Parts: sequence; structure tokens; C-alpha cells
Amino acid sequence: MIIVIFKMKALPEKLLGLLQTLVALMKSTRKEKGCLSHNVFQDMENENNINVVQLWESREELDAHLRSDRFTVMMGARSLLSQSPEIKMGEISHSSGWESIELVRKKK
Repeated sequence: MIIVIFKMKALPEKLLGLLQTLVALMKSTRKEKGCLSHNVFQDMENENNINVVQLWESREELDAHLRSDRFTVMMGARSLLSQSPEIKMGEISHSSGWESIELVRKKK
């Protein structure tokens, strides 16, 4: 599984346009082959800070998305930002859930 995190700082006067663009892209990207999750988050302390978090089944499917028209639109949204976005990509080789939390809490 591949995780991609985009950290963005919107120009205050462009915030609404950025959010509208990201939400529209989110809805359509979720339908792409290999997209497990795509969410847009707005910081509660600074509304101009926006994070987009995507999960993909494989690097190949992410690469197909990065070559898509949808991603071209997202790249164009950079003009709505006060600085270049920070982008992190990583591969998740193992994941766990609630059982991991319970195990750690038992060690108190």
C-alpha cells in the first residue's frame, strides 16, 4: 500500500476555490482503479492549512493517477497556494489496528 500526503498553505483569498477544487477531485479520484482512500483535511487552528491524504493499492496505480488529467488539475491548483506544497510518499508494508493499541496499553 502507498500513502501520499500533500501539505498545502492556501492564499487566504483563494481558500474557498482551493477547497472546492480539492473536494471535486477527491470525489472523482476515489473512483480510480487502486484508490483505497482520498481525503481532504482542513486545520482547525489555521484554516489556510490543508492536507490531502491518499492511499493506493500499488505504486503502478498511483503512477497512473499522477499521469491523469485529474492530477493535472491538482497541479494547476498550486496557483492558489502561498508556497509550494510539501509532498510525502511512502510504502506501508505492514499495518495493524486496535489490537496494537490494546497490547501497548496492557504493558502499563
